[in-house]
Amino acid sequence: MHRSVLQNKTYLKFAAQNTVEVICMEEIDKAEREKASTFQTYKTKDEYGDEVEYMVEFDGLTVDELKGLSNTDAIVAFMDGNKIPYTAIVDPHTGKAIEAMKGKPTVKSLSAAIKRARKVLTKEHGDGIPRKQWDSLATGEVRIDLLSIEGRYAEALKALVKIETSFKRPPKPIKLRLVVIREALEKDIGKYIDACAAGGKLPAPKKRELTAIAKSLGDSALGKRAAELAKS
Repeated sequence: MHRSVLQNKTYLKFAAQNTVEVICMEEIDKAEREKASTFQTYKTKDEYGDEVEYMVEFDGLTVDELKGLSNTDAIVAFMDGNKIPYTAIVDPHTGKAIEAMKGKPTVKSLSAAIKRARKVLTKEHGDGIPRKQWDSLATGEVRIDLLSIEGRYAEALKALVKIETSFKRPPKPIKLRLVVIREALEKDIGKYIDACAAGGKLPAPKKRELTAIAKSLGDSALGKRAAELAKS
């Protein structure tokens, strides 16, 4: 099923717009121990520049992640019988299977089942979030994190505001994620302001940074602190 469906270009294009896939495999420890050809890995760097090792067969997935998924009781609980491959289309709102397939589905049969499930979910819960939109938010979040790590807080705030204003009427999951991103950034900014306050006389670059932060945060408590410190 992996090569015939999950690596099929037509299915990959369809899945990118219609599914979030969770995969588990049997005999992973044996495959790793015997150095099976399907268990090869390669090293690269992630979005933060940290070294990471992904599986060649499952690009973007680490060995530990695949093991974690495969050893999760919640995944096994969806199976009916012991025949594999076994595919369950799960309602993300309830965690219950909408439809399941034993054996190896084709691209056509699996895509048709997903379309049926999506029709039901859309009727009950409305349109989902386009993956392109969600991925764009994730990319923006990484950029904000990196700017914050570098101490470029005013730039990080500008990047966040740009993302926030790009969503005219954000769905609840995106709205909640934006709140979390802002809270994390403002927490880091709070620590930066504390460090500036405890560091004695501030050099001009830090005052400029604090002024820019104050401008972005406006009349908030954090913004007022930054403004007062910049003037000291």
